[in-house]
Amino acid sequence: MELLPRSVTTVGQFTSVAVFFCGILLIAFIDMIIPESRNPHHYKEMPDVLTLNADKALLRTGLFTALAIAIHNFPE
Repeated sequence: MELLPRSVTTVGQFTSVAVFFCGILLIAFIDMIIPESRNPHHYKEMPDVLTLNADKALLRTGLFTALAIAIHNFPE
């Protein structure tokens, strides 16, 4: 979406909008042809793979990420 204003001035409004929507249709088509069993974005049910250790590791990762973001934003 960031490139759309620049492309309007380069190739014209109609071509820019047409190519933008063709890109959306291409992504929708690719999503349709991928079998559901192989598509990582469609879960039928959440598998019970998270254990207590995984939960603790995820919490620790989240806390360190939040701390890193806070330290990074502190000078601003």
